[in-house]
Amino acid sequence: MTENPATASPQLCYYDARQIGILTFIFGPFAGVYMLWRNWKSFGNNNLAIQTAIVGVAVTLIISKLADLLPMAIWLIFFVCFTYSGLIAGIAVSWQGHVIEALKARGVHRDSSWRFCKVGFVLLGAYALIDSFI
Repeated sequence: MTENPATASPQLCYYDARQIGILTFIFGPFAGVYMLWRNWKSFGNNNLAIQTAIVGVAVTLIISKLADLLPMAIWLIFFVCFTYSGLIAGIAVSWQGHVIEALKARGVHRDSSWRFCKVGFVLLGAYALIDSFI
């Protein structure tokens, strides 16, 4: 049986939508998928965590290949990055927002963005490596 995250212990950590959006922009699309996956794991919902990982990676690779069809312009690259970051943050709000708000109300702290940097660089490298082979 999964524990209700709204009544979970204060040691539970999560990423909020603002963190997810900003860190996705900095560290790439796999970072957003990872943080959504990690939230579901923290909330005790392993099924949604697995679905998020599979669908997130597949959608990321599809969007990446579609972005390759666009002309190379720096403003267009930033537009795609901002759009993807906003999309991931929006998903966090719509799918996980109610749980995140309940945790904030209980005083449960967010996970550290600085601590995520280690993972973020690994995910950015993994995305670059996978994108270069596909």
